[in-house]
Amino acid sequence: MKKNIFKFFFLISCWVFLNQPALAQKNFEVTIKLDTSLVPQKMDYRYDDGQKVVMLIDSAQTGKVVFKGKFNAIYLSLNISYVDKSGIWYYNTFFLGEKPAIIELTYEPNADQLLRHKRMVNAQDVYNINTNKVYREMNIYNKRDNMANYLFYQKYKTQFNSSDSLKKVYQQKVKSLQNRTMGFLKKHAGSYFSFWYFQHQIANNIGVYKPDTADLKMKFHYFKTVFPQKFRQSFEGKAMAQAFEKVITPMKLKEQAPLFTVQSIEGKTISLNDLKGKYVLLNFWATWCIPCMKEIPFLKSIRDKYSPEKFAVIGISRDINETNLTNAISREKLNWSHFFDKDMNISRLYGINVFPTLILLNKEGKIIYKSDYIKDDTIELSRVLNAEI
Repeated sequence: MKKNIFKFFFLISCWVFLNQPALAQKNFEVTIKLDTSLVPQKMDYRYDDGQKVVMLIDSAQTGKVVFKGKFNAIYLSLNISYVDKSGIWYYNTFFLGEKPAIIELTYEPNADQLLRHKRMVNAQDVYNINTNKVYREMNIYNKRDNMANYLFYQKYKTQFNSSDSLKKVYQQKVKSLQNRTMGFLKKHAGSYFSFWYFQHQIANNIGVYKPDTADLKMKFHYFKTVFPQKFRQSFEGKAMAQAFEKVITPMKLKEQAPLFTVQSIEGKTISLNDLKGKYVLLNFWATWCIPCMKEIPFLKSIRDKYSPEKFAVIGISRDINETNLTNAISREKLNWSHFFDKDMNISRLYGINVFPTLILLNKEGKIIYKSDYIKDDTIELSRVLNAEI
């Protein structure tokens, strides 16, 4: 199973922008049963409804749980993971429709780190090479490159943080494999799996490398010319097209920042319009993002340095679990307003696909600083703040 390496770049993660037309939602119901090889407390459940990723909570933890909800995608993709006693994660993804589904799971160690199932009703095991012909053939097609990338990663993974050259080599290997995979998927463009795989593993780079504009345009052209209309015009197809357009033409400095009004997790109304006359720093972050957490001391220092009468900070969190967010705010003593962007509305509004991202607005609400992921925010943003305030 593919691992996330540098987990902080999200390009097209089932984004649906604010002007996405409303479509009829579908209902799902799934019963999950665990055999005795699995520990309920070590399970993680979440699904992609075509708009966002939703975490599912098994509060009873008895080994049997029923989840119900709504989705907009052609199929709901249910992601289940399990961490064994050695700390190794096992995963699987299942496609569900509107018919009530049953999935009976079991655990056995395997090199692919896949969760196995004993029985399924009205569900499709996405990574089952026996039932998913396209996935099986793609694995054969990419076998040599997959193994080469895996061996390179295993050999040098401990050096990535200290060696930019090794990281770039690995990123190029991933990019080459993605391009090769796109060639394969083109031959199977009528398969929903191909469309889904492109969306989740190629359009969504999951932090392995940050593509340039040319790369984005190439992938957007591929999306528009390869997949049939039934996929392009689906809810997630329209969302993907809008997301591509947003990241290809991002907001620029001196542009007026999009206005928003939200309810903070503290229960207060946050309105950008009401904050005009102050400098406003928008911090797009998440507790699972290691660079975001490392940036906290810097944010606390500038919050303390400048008067609240002149300078406001708004944290916009892309956490999946609100409890993790509130715990971090309390533990780290983050004394500024926070918004739990669970539906990704503000992240989409600003075209944010890298975490952390800092955006500074001047007193007129215009963007005067935005992280470029090359220069150090602690230096560059400090310089701008010192010159402005």
